Amino acid sequence: MTSVETAAEHERILREIESTDTNCIGPTLRCYQLPVSKKKKEEKKKKNNKENQEEKKKEEKKKNNNKDMNEENQEKEKKKNKSVYDGQEHGLFMENLDVRIRNHDREIEKMCNHHFQGFVDSITELLKVRGEAQKLKSQVTETNRHLQDDGKELMGSMEELQKCRVQQRNMASTIDKLSHCLPVLEMYSRLQEQMRTKRYYPALRTLEQLEHTCLPRAGQYRFCSIMAENSPKLRTQIRDTAMTQLRDFLESIRKHSDKIGETAIRQAQTGTDMEARGSNSG
Repeated sequence: MTSVETAAEHERILREIESTDTNCIGPTLRCYQLPVSKKKKEEKKKKNNKENQEEKKKEEKKKNNNKDMNEENQEKEKKKNKSVYDGQEHGLFMENLDVRIRNHDREIEKMCNHHFQGFVDSITELLKVRGEAQKLKSQVTETNRHLQDDGKELMGSMEELQKCRVQQRNMASTIDKLSHCLPVLEMYSRLQEQMRTKRYYPALRTLEQLEHTCLPRAGQYRFCSIMAENSPKLRTQIRDTAMTQLRDFLESIRKHSDKIGETAIRQAQTGTDMEARGSNSG
């Protein structure tokens, strides 16, 4: 191989090195970047998958056509590489290769320093945020404790208020029921007093008013039911007592009818005499 071909081959190899991704040069020369967001990772992953699928399709199409050409190119590449390492320009090639490697190392170091400084700044800011978060957590805990203490007092007051409201509602209901029951009791007491004094006609009117007016308003109470059940008995008792007294009165009149007639005639005669005397004196 001539010197011109050797120099061209050296340039080709150096161009391949320059075009190679710096992340793939070696494990000691890789640049570690900061993690990207999840969304960007997914987009990048989808893009890479799509590109890989397209490349696979292209490779499958060219696989059969380029099989023989690849074998020939591999043979040529082996011969060229052998000529590079066996030729006289091997030392010059290695020097150029070392220069390119040092240049790549400097670029990689700059890139790593740039991203490392950002990483350090992010960690510092994160530590500050953690301190503020701890302070905020302490404040929230203290506020929650005060709120719980105040809430206990408020709950106690609310329970007392609820009990008072229940008592107030019960008292109002009791007063309303008593306002309907008291007229019934007063009317029944009046009925008993009228029966005791033998005023039977007013007692019948009171009993009728009690049955048709007071008892329906009072509601379904036990004493109201007892009064309603005893009303016919009371009416019968009043009727029997009144009839007994009437019969006794009539019998007494029949027994003393002679005396009554004599007394009536005497009083009538006395009245007539007094009228006659008055007319004579006039």
